[in-house]
Amino acid sequence: MENTQRFNVSLSVRGYEDKKKIPYNTMVFQKKEVNEDELIEYIRKGHSFMAELKNYGITPYYKSDGKQCYHQPRKEEDIRQTYFVGVDVDDAELPFSDYIESISNEIQPTFAYTTPNDGIKGHRYRLIYILNEPIQKQRDFSCYYWGIVNTLNECTNTTNKDDCGAKIERLFNGNAKDNIKVFTTYKRYDLEELPKGEEIDAKPKKRVLHKEHTSQVVSDFSQMDFDDFLTKYLTRVYKPITKQDVMYNEEGFALLPKDFKEIKDEWETYQKIKVVGIGEGRKKWLYERLQKIKDIKPTITFDELLFNAVFVVKHRINNEDGKINKDYLFEVVKNVFEGESTIKWFENTKKFEVSKKWCSEHRIKPNQYKMMVRKALNFESISRWYNTTKSVMDNLLFAEDNNIKVSRRTLYNYCYENGINPKGQPMKRTHKATETNDGTTRHTEDNNTIQRKYEPTEWLQANEYREHCKLYELFAERHQKLMSLKMAI
Repeated sequence: MENTQRFNVSLSVRGYEDKKKIPYNTMVFQKKEVNEDELIEYIRKGHSFMAELKNYGITPYYKSDGKQCYHQPRKEEDIRQTYFVGVDVDDAELPFSDYIESISNEIQPTFAYTTPNDGIKGHRYRLIYILNEPIQKQRDFSCYYWGIVNTLNECTNTTNKDDCGAKIERLFNGNAKDNIKVFTTYKRYDLEELPKGEEIDAKPKKRVLHKEHTSQVVSDFSQMDFDDFLTKYLTRVYKPITKQDVMYNEEGFALLPKDFKEIKDEWETYQKIKVVGIGEGRKKWLYERLQKIKDIKPTITFDELLFNAVFVVKHRINNEDGKINKDYLFEVVKNVFEGESTIKWFENTKKFEVSKKWCSEHRIKPNQYKMMVRKALNFESISRWYNTTKSVMDNLLFAEDNNIKVSRRTLYNYCYENGINPKGQPMKRTHKATETNDGTTRHTEDNNTIQRKYEPTEWLQANEYREHCKLYELFAERHQKLMSLKMAI
């Protein structure tokens, strides 16, 4: 029977049709007074819901790209109370209807619904138990949660594989798909009616994850949550590793070797890096990512690799279900640190990299400076083989015969910007004597004066040209420095 009595929940301001596009770090919740039917209707519209918060204020902040975002604290200490206990059932052995039928009457949920991935990634649904009185402490909440889960396991003869619902701050997503299935009993529970499980404190005592790694970083990792851990060590001690360190020259760029290693993240939009979602092979992706980080910096310490692992989990992985916990993450870091890499890197095709700091100091956009450097390096390469005594077409044929990739337009631009005759060196003007009718001699220029002089000489660098080439003067000194630096490395 429908219950008209309302209770408070925290409801996301927006509804989301696609779970993969939910911005968990910047979601904003509002306090809402609802009954069962109203909450189910919000769920059908894709709204997420969670326990009642103490404060619904938001703090604006700016990302490095200048984009404004908002943060709303939603940790355990930010929870005021909750009027429901939710149980997530993932990869269940029974379909939704069979699971519901096997639950005894004394533990029937107030309502239940299927998740967007039900039938796609196994059987997945959620059971919601509405309470007549709120729960305020994590210790009490986990006690009732495990009591419900243990009873459900006995009734259905299954094992619930997802324990993230034991956290009072856990949020539950809606399901805006048309094929959602909903089951309702409208039954509400007094706390004394609920079964109790083992009392588990949400803040465990200090522990040592591994006897071989007992540094301050490991100790902080064990005691702090991921956000506080990153706040303490980000920038001041460590920084995320995504590529090998490079040494920029005085002109603000660095030439890169063919074995240069760099992790290239996939971008969802122009300003947003794609996050690896639930069910998209997060654990395998995490393991390979940490292997790449170790390959990039072979001298990396265990503490620095642990920091990078936490950063990856927070910023590159959707860990809303909490399955990538501290124990699991620590073991992954340990295995990567002690094991051998299996990553196969492709040959680097990136020839250079510009310094954003240098570009900022010289008030030039990095992309604009990239084009300038790319053009200058390309012209410098052409100057090593281009024969100024020959025409552009003759030089183009030489390039084709020697597998040098260059276009005719590039060669014309090269000649134009460096004062080179695209037709090559003209022949010396010759004169021929002709006798006129009156017996005098007239000297005229040969009609072939504009023709080029072709000699069967080897294709050698035009030293005379290089001595006066503006491009050579610009790059000669820098080229020598780079070669010296490369030999030193």
